[in-house]
Amino acid sequence: MRTLKDRKVLVTGGSSGIGAATVRALRESGCEVAALGRSRDRLAEVCNASGAGPAAADLADEPAVQVAVTAAAERLGGLDAVVNNAGLMLHSRPSAGVSSDWRQMVDVNVLALLRVTHAALPNLEAADQGDVVNVGDRGGSDERRGLHALLRHQGGGRAADGGLAPRPRREGSA
Repeated sequence: MRTLKDRKVLVTGGSSGIGAATVRALRESGCEVAALGRSRDRLAEVCNASGAGPAAADLADEPAVQVAVTAAAERLGGLDAVVNNAGLMLHSRPSAGVSSDWRQMVDVNVLALLRVTHAALPNLEAADQGDVVNVGDRGGSDERRGLHALLRHQGGGRAADGGLAPRPRREGSA
């Protein structure tokens, strides 16, 4: 069984909630951690308390994500894992049609997951065993009144899981 000690992990949404708790738990398990978040103040608070390194970026900004992930990997000396935890739920009525809220949720709940994972792939593929953990709920397969936009986005994030995971490099494999 693998241990978490000394693993180098990037956690998105690391400035609050489940992301901040994940940062703390990974640090307590002996991981080197970079917390990626949008709020510099909250990020500094989490990082100062846990000993993690901050990586500030708006996940909707692809160049900023690339810079933040690259800087985090350089600071940690590589990446062994990414925890895609950032998520957003905005309440808008389905009868209103496609709204800016829906676009914003797709951008954070699906596209940001793809951006971060893509930016991290070179480091994850270079690791002995790179891991991608996508945090979500069962929403993509569940209908709950008034929440269908979020739930479909969660399902979209899960659909991306299989195609993005870094493949281990083995002699003779393509």
